[in-house]
Amino acid sequence: MKNKPFFYARLLYGFVWLLGGLFCLLSEWNILPTAYLPTDATSVYVMQMLCVVLTIGGLPTALRLLQMPRVKAHTKSSNCKLAAWNSIRLGILCVPLFTDMIVYYGLAVTDTPLYCLLICAAGLVFCYPQRED
Repeated sequence: MKNKPFFYARLLYGFVWLLGGLFCLLSEWNILPTAYLPTDATSVYVMQMLCVVLTIGGLPTALRLLQMPRVKAHTKSSNCKLAAWNSIRLGILCVPLFTDMIVYYGLAVTDTPLYCLLICAAGLVFCYPQRED
């Protein structure tokens, strides 16, 4: 079956959206605890910088991963390798995405992680696993 590797990559993609949405809903409905990180000035600054650096570093890397020359040469031979690299790209983007979620609901005093989260979520839309024909 030609699309089987992409089926699993797309399943993983849907699971990321489901897990992220579920975490946000449970936090918004106060089922999961919020404001669990320390809110002194140094901690807030460090957490904000962590979100910004991960978003600035992870998002362009994930979006351009399949266009890098070595990756492009590696994925030319089979669709299975392309699906694997799509999953790696999704994993790279999940690091800032879930970090931003955890920090946003953990701090609850600043909006910087929310903006980074929205930027990562917008970037996740462009990481849908698909074949290059």
